[in-house]
Amino acid sequence: MRASALLLTVAIFACKAPTEGTGTTLAEESDTSTDSASTATQGESATETDPTTDGGTDPTTDGETETATESTDGETESATDSDTETTGGGPFADAVQYYCFGVCRVSSPPVGMDNCDQADADLFCQLVLNDPEATATEWESTTIFHGPGFCCGGEGLGTTVDFFDFQICWEPEDLLPDHGVDGVVIPRESLVCAGGSG
Repeated sequence: MRASALLLTVAIFACKAPTEGTGTTLAEESDTSTDSASTATQGESATETDPTTDGGTDPTTDGETETATESTDGETESATDSDTETTGGGPFADAVQYYCFGVCRVSSPPVGMDNCDQADADLFCQLVLNDPEATATEWESTTIFHGPGFCCGGEGLGTTVDFFDFQICWEPEDLLPDHGVDGVVIPRESLVCAGGSG
């Protein structure tokens, strides 16, 4: 009887005692979960990269730069076209002045009245643009100076050149020696033209 009681006590004690080397406690499981979450967070932080740093490029900035470049190119092209219409070319592209002093006229038949007037400025534009319908929107007159230009016709000066319905007195070298220092001209640099056919 006493031996049976002793065996029962040993069996109960064995059931209550924890088995060494097996299983994990609740605290150990909690520590393991915390370590796993920390590792995942560090991995995500290392993977993410700010697109504006570490060599990243902002696509919005690139687009704005390209648009600005295209706009600048467009403005430059428009300005160039406008200058071509104003300054022109043709056989008299080198002319820097148009003589219009007193009753002296550049053309035959004569254009304009005494001295320099709007008709003279219009003809100057037509000559330098090679456009018989061009007109002058701005012009000034000044004292004659050295340089090629349109001379006083009918005086045996310069060279006579046909231009549509006119004969034009053209001096391709220097207008000043044959016209005197008191002569008056329209300088090319003051002339602003509007092309009639443009």
